[in-house]
Amino acid sequence: MPHIPKGFCLECKKELIIKKNGVLLEVRTNKDKPYYLIDSDTWECPDCEIELSLGLAQQPYSNNYDDDFEDRRKDVEGIVYLK
Repeated sequence: MPHIPKGFCLECKKELIIKKNGVLLEVRTNKDKPYYLIDSDTWECPDCEIELSLGLAQQPYSNNYDDDFEDRRKDVEGIVYLK
């Protein structure tokens, strides 16, 4: 079976490489309010070093209505916004 890459850098034409698995992201609404936390992976172009978050988990790690949501937010490594 051939190797099928997960993604390419359109600028450098290079295959992206995994930089870190299990990065916890905080997803916020367009009003800048925390919505949920979700695991993702960080990928990087080996040439230009642009980083991308790919491979989101199927389910949120925690939702803003969960009792322990605020405690879990301390492990967030990045913030993203819904459109």
